[in-house]
Amino acid sequence: MRLGPAGGAVGTDQQGSRMVDVEEGDFFIPGTTLRNLSPPPLALLAPATAQLGLVLLLRDAGNRGMRHLGPWMAVIAVNSVILTVLLWHMSAFVLVAAAAYASGLVPLPQPPTDTGAWLLWKLPWLAVLLIALGALVAVFGRVERRGMRRGEVASRPWWTPRALGRSRPRATATTAGYAACVLGLLGVAVAGPADRGPFGLPTTALACFLAGAALLRAARAAGHRRTG
Repeated sequence: MRLGPAGGAVGTDQQGSRMVDVEEGDFFIPGTTLRNLSPPPLALLAPATAQLGLVLLLRDAGNRGMRHLGPWMAVIAVNSVILTVLLWHMSAFVLVAAAAYASGLVPLPQPPTDTGAWLLWKLPWLAVLLIALGALVAVFGRVERRGMRRGEVASRPWWTPRALGRSRPRATATTAGYAACVLGLLGVAVAGPADRGPFGLPTTALACFLAGAALLRAARAAGHRRTG
């Protein structure tokens, strides 16, 4: 499960180097509208499977390590801001890229992409991105931690319908809210340049996502009141 997909990734990348670009550009047939993730090519699926095998290989060792207080506290610390990392990691990239362009550092000279020097050249770039992300997490992560400290004792907001205090209506609202969020994200993903609304996103898809998020927020608040 580990060696097979890893070898497949190397093989597809070498054999089809002229037709597959796993970072950007078209694949299989140059000039087509098919992109990396629609559908994802074998050059992406193979390393993903290899990574999954590596995780399974290290699972037992990781479980043993988590029995010690230090590693376990590190996991808790990261998990306390994990949503902040998810929401702001691309913002860190945009800020660093904008600063690089504004300072005239782009385009930077780089080694050929088929050499080990190219991988080493990426390390300073990743370090700068991690510094920017760390700054954003330090600023916005306290919001996520504050919500965790409140826990289940938060009172229900005045705008939450009383009907959501019952389990069946709350489950229905949660399902509908989740579905609306998914449809909204899909609408944004498939929209073309001509479908952008006044906020830079398709208006219908944006409204669908916001309605779903409001339903999920109301169901969560109602559940907090019941358990509190």
